[in-house]
Amino acid sequence: MGIWSLIENNIEKYGDSVAFSNVNEKPLTYNALMLVVGQYSNALNRLSFMNNRLVVIVDNPYTESILVLTGLRVGFTIVPVSRKYGEKLLERIIVLADPGMIVTDNNDEFNYYKSLGFCVSSINEIERLSEEEIVSNISFSSQIPKNEALAFIMFTSGTTGEPKGVMLSHDNITSNIKAIESYLSSSPGDKLLICRPLFHVAVMTGELLYGLYRGLEISFYYQAFEPRKLMRYIIEHEINIIGATPTVFGYLSDLVLRNNNPNKIKTIIISGERLMEETAVKINAAFYNVLKYHSYGLTEASPRIAFLEPALFDTKLCSIGKPLNGIECRLTVIDDNAVPNIGELEVRGPNIMIGYWRSDDLTKDKLINGWLHTGDLAYFDNDGYLFIVGRKDDMIIRAGVNIYPQEIEEELLKIEGIDDVMVYGVDDLKYGQRICANVVIKPNITTDILYTFICEAVPEYKRPLEINIVSEIHKNSAGKKIRKILKE
Repeated sequence: MGIWSLIENNIEKYGDSVAFSNVNEKPLTYNALMLVVGQYSNALNRLSFMNNRLVVIVDNPYTESILVLTGLRVGFTIVPVSRKYGEKLLERIIVLADPGMIVTDNNDEFNYYKSLGFCVSSINEIERLSEEEIVSNISFSSQIPKNEALAFIMFTSGTTGEPKGVMLSHDNITSNIKAIESYLSSSPGDKLLICRPLFHVAVMTGELLYGLYRGLEISFYYQAFEPRKLMRYIIEHEINIIGATPTVFGYLSDLVLRNNNPNKIKTIIISGERLMEETAVKINAAFYNVLKYHSYGLTEASPRIAFLEPALFDTKLCSIGKPLNGIECRLTVIDDNAVPNIGELEVRGPNIMIGYWRSDDLTKDKLINGWLHTGDLAYFDNDGYLFIVGRKDDMIIRAGVNIYPQEIEEELLKIEGIDDVMVYGVDDLKYGQRICANVVIKPNITTDILYTFICEAVPEYKRPLEINIVSEIHKNSAGKKIRKILKE
């Protein structure tokens, strides 16, 4: 079953219930959503495409959502991208995607990509064409996509080298939506907040498409991130389900603990980066009466792989739990002497990508006999629950000992004088690699005090030999720390 068919079957049940709640201050019902997608579909069918790949570059997430749903309905392969990549990386991604059509809401962008020879359309043109259609005569010329058909090419926001386009089929996405439905508690009419861009597959699958499948009322927060404004929005719109990164929930937890905000949140979904113990403890204290799902996934897995049930959030602190229905996980142990044994996490299931766009060699390196090699280092505890230690590529080997920078970061972040930190290794003649740390400190902390705290918090063999005081930790457009450039 195609993604749109899966959602359409349920949309008909929800009828006059609200689908999108903050569209030009006027709610959009599920019935109205069906009509708008139908009108947009007719508009797309009247345009000339070079192929069936549709690149969407739109700032407004409501409009972007409509275009995504329309593309899925008509049978296009959707390539959601973001200006947050920066102009150069965005252009490289578009050239690599080789789209049949680019839809943009920016006039300069429209003219630039048209000058490069691409077929380009504007939101205004699509809206004009859709308004010319008679709603009662909506018809679709494209065939309903098959399960194995390519639904999305989701580009990862690489920091160096060529970006990777992850190919996800309709079956990949629908299987993940159903797997998420099997464990995530929600009811039609619940108010779901989307506060991250749709080019993150965790948002596309686990929030937008899942939310529509379940009949939720979806609200978009797309202002610049500011914790107080976000919390105010949550309260004013009576949001009760929200998905975000540990960093975002850390900020929200501070506000809740400090101000006892009267929010109505009943479910939170934590994903997108490694959950540190200090943040987990804070979230647990702030949202003590809330269902807390800690989930784990990768773009290459559509994305959801595992989750920790809320009842175990405080007893299995920071665990990613166990695999979803139909998904298998195993470890390739890299250090038999480690206690517990740590290995690279490998995953197999119906959610695993077709491969990387126009990159057979990279696909062969990542997909071996049906198993996706995640690059994440993990271990199982005695009860079979998974814990992520760090990234295989980030591992530091100092004097023959494997050291995971995320573990050191977790210890350093417990120091009150440290706001943020990134640990990485650089080549060293004496030790093979030496441990370095970039640290953002509070104004009242001196370097001498910082060194004293670090010596108390971190064992000697894990202690950074080089500490750099910086104003910020550089991160990519997905909010992940950039270590590779520093290591090089």
